[in-house]
Amino acid sequence: MNFRHFKYAFAAGLIFALAGCQKDQSIDQNISGDDQIGLLVEQSWNRMASEDLFPENPSFGIEMLNEGIAADFLLDETYLDEMPDPANDNPANWYYIRDHSFLHCLSGLQLSDEQISTIRGTMQGYEACKENAVQRARAVYRELRMEYQQTFHRLVSAYRNGTLTEREFRRKVAELRTEFRHELRRLHLREKLDQAFKRCLREFMETLHGVLTDRQWRSFVECYKGISE
Repeated sequence: MNFRHFKYAFAAGLIFALAGCQKDQSIDQNISGDDQIGLLVEQSWNRMASEDLFPENPSFGIEMLNEGIAADFLLDETYLDEMPDPANDNPANWYYIRDHSFLHCLSGLQLSDEQISTIRGTMQGYEACKENAVQRARAVYRELRMEYQQTFHRLVSAYRNGTLTEREFRRKVAELRTEFRHELRRLHLREKLDQAFKRCLREFMETLHGVLTDRQWRSFVECYKGISE
């Protein structure tokens, strides 16, 4: 989604965040690190196709922030920097991804230079691992959005010519949004994107667990619970 549109829609109070994503499970600090990693990975996946931004304004149509891809799966090593690359054409979204991903929870851990260097290298591997899955997820989203956008425009036309009342229009658009999100999730699963994304994130988390101290890991897990709620 064009982030300029996102900011406009938010400022105008036109954003709907559809309910229905799974709530964060409480992560017991007493369970094993491997089990904690499993829950963290599931929480990240549950945010896929759940951050819907469907403005009421007909000019925005069917749209999802970052094409329905959760922030955790869009990270690369550049997000470890304090500022986005000047060549980045969407710095606002760069900050959004960093602040709504697990990377936010690393910022307050007082990492050593050695830890940061190791994490940066691990992030490079994580980016390479999920690159194909990200491309496939974007392609699935764009193809499905094109189909649903056509239906949306038909509803807009029916509303404008009086075939639909405003109440009927709103109801049908809400139903279309819900259907779109569910269909996108179904396609993600059909393409086995859940397996691809979760495998890459688990590998990254396992390495991260070994890099952080026990205190840092506990703080990281506790912070991540808040990000995913």
